[in-house]
Amino acid sequence: MMRPPAYLVQWVLAFAGWVGVACAGFFWLDPALRARPVAWFFVAVLLAGALAIAWWQTRRLLTTLTRVDGALKSVIGGRYDQTLFPTGRDELGALESLVEELRMTVRDRLATLTSQSNRASAVLDSMVEGVLAVDADQRLLLVNDAARTLLDIPGDAQLGQPLMSVVRRRAIHDAVERALEDERPVETEFELDAAGRPRRTLTLRVSLLASDIAEGLGIVVRDITALRKLENFRREFVANVSHELKTPLAAIRAYAETMRMDDANQSPSVRELAGRIEEQADRLDHLLVDMLQLARIESGREAFQLADIDITSAVSEMVNEYVDVASRKKITLHMAPPDEPVRVRADPPGFRAVLGNLIENAIKYTGEGGQVAVRWRPVDHSVRVEVEDTGIGIAPEDQARVFERFYRVDKARATELGGAGLGLAIVKHMVQVFHGECGVESEPGVGSRFWFRLPTV
Repeated sequence: MMRPPAYLVQWVLAFAGWVGVACAGFFWLDPALRARPVAWFFVAVLLAGALAIAWWQTRRLLTTLTRVDGALKSVIGGRYDQTLFPTGRDELGALESLVEELRMTVRDRLATLTSQSNRASAVLDSMVEGVLAVDADQRLLLVNDAARTLLDIPGDAQLGQPLMSVVRRRAIHDAVERALEDERPVETEFELDAAGRPRRTLTLRVSLLASDIAEGLGIVVRDITALRKLENFRREFVANVSHELKTPLAAIRAYAETMRMDDANQSPSVRELAGRIEEQADRLDHLLVDMLQLARIESGREAFQLADIDITSAVSEMVNEYVDVASRKKITLHMAPPDEPVRVRADPPGFRAVLGNLIENAIKYTGEGGQVAVRWRPVDHSVRVEVEDTGIGIAPEDQARVFERFYRVDKARATELGGAGLGLAIVKHMVQVFHGECGVESEPGVGSRFWFRLPTV
């Protein structure tokens, strides 16, 4: 049987109480009724019943509140196994049902969050990369096993400790400070020496946490010691092989030239073959020169003498050097200087090599009747130099790789156009030596714009 709502019981109790009080007053004022014990008995029964029901409701209310209080304290204390059974279908029963639903919801959500946290921890601990997270006050929020191993973090280090007390590496703290100050990702590379362990090379990336809930930084550390060893081996191998090939190549060129100029050998086919041998030998010689130069730049053995360079003079020199090459293909080569003079700090031969590679590529991949423009302008304490052409353009999927060594966009035309794909790699590494950056913007069939930026004086 459904119980009446609590508010209806309260109204009935209030009505009965007031009726009892009214009857008592009425009987007290009327001497005739006051003399009748039956009337007083009726009033007493009415008041006693009202008080009994009020006591019962009050006791039930207190009992329900005590049970609800105990259930909520259990949830707050992390105990979710105490089921609260509703004792009625009125407001008190609805309150008990609501608290029971809250208990089950919190229990289920906590179980889901715990499961997700365990899976995330398992993934992080299985990673080769070290992962750390710190809050805005640089206190440790997360650290996986790989980070503890790579950075020699003590085993007793706890979450919530300051990063400085857990990781005593100046390179990491400098990167964290720059990321917080600039509010952008910071990447760096540093050497790590630890007692009893070989010297290691680590890369570090610090970025802002992409979260609206908490502010902080994510730190990813990778051990690239083996990769750096392979790169050093590759550079030394390329440099050694390139150097060793120059002697036999010089002999081949000399033999071919002798065959071509020998008056006793009048065969046109032999002369033609000798000329082709010389042509390919020259091409191979250019390749070896580029490989040696790139190897020296990457290894740091290339000696650069930095000086103040006037952009206008340097560009004019390179444009004059390539204007005849452009005119033979009926290509218009011109420059567009800014209104004010601009100077940069770089190695003059290196600067000319960078600009020459870009102009040569622009002419090479531009058809007859096209245009190549060299322009530059100041941009935020630096100068941006652009070489723009109206050539064949570069597909979007190739633009990110054009600065890789030996990468050629049109492999089918590589032999026809010449080059081994090292020119842009030399440009990239040389610009980085001068503390600059480079890039490309292109649209197939429309043209390309290669650019590089260097700090101004």
